[in-house]
Amino acid sequence: MPCRPMPCRMPRALTGLFLAVLLPLAFGLAAAPLAAQQPEAAPIALSPQDEAEIAGLEAYMREIDTLVSDFVQVSSDGGYAEGTLWLDRPGRMRFEYDDPVPVLMIANGLELLYYDRELEQPTFVPLWETPLWLFLKEDATLTDGIEILGLRRSGPEGAGGEIELRLREAAHPDRGELVLRFGREPARLLGWTVVDPQGIATQVSLIDPRWGVQVAKERFESRDLPNVGLEGRR
Repeated sequence: MPCRPMPCRMPRALTGLFLAVLLPLAFGLAAAPLAAQQPEAAPIALSPQDEAEIAGLEAYMREIDTLVSDFVQVSSDGGYAEGTLWLDRPGRMRFEYDDPVPVLMIANGLELLYYDRELEQPTFVPLWETPLWLFLKEDATLTDGIEILGLRRSGPEGAGGEIELRLREAAHPDRGELVLRFGREPARLLGWTVVDPQGIATQVSLIDPRWGVQVAKERFESRDLPNVGLEGRR
């Protein structure tokens, strides 16, 4: 399979994973130090203020239903891409990359499809084996079975400020880490970073997000793509 900087890294970043997928975003672009610290990372102690704010962010995540947004994606191995994403929680997300990146990714609630349009080559990964599952599942959580490895606030207190959470599943630390970046007061998702088991960080920044808009269910179907139907998958 020919190797292009972004597409060849994307499956590993997503199976490591983001979630980017999605994305490093939460720690600026200091991906190399983040990757170097990954094997030694341990959960941090949370203050009562931390716990209260995390509870508020968790409630916000569970209220998210649909989203359409442009995005910019940068990976610590030099990859860069732009595109559009569609979200319909729980479980469904679509990443469509702009040329020249011939990549399409679709989460249909059960699987994550990574599709190379140029090669007409699909790769399937169980969605629950990716860190982004923490965000896409119906009972999205920042606490249940989750280890919080880092928390950083930046900017002014309250409106205009940001908070970044670095997470991993307690039962599956080998699947990678997810960093979520939120705006504060009101809470809003700004983007995320996925750090795969090899330390490759992939950041996704949301550009002009539109929340609560109608998203056609067909966005999350893939049966019409070459080599993706049941015959192609066998």
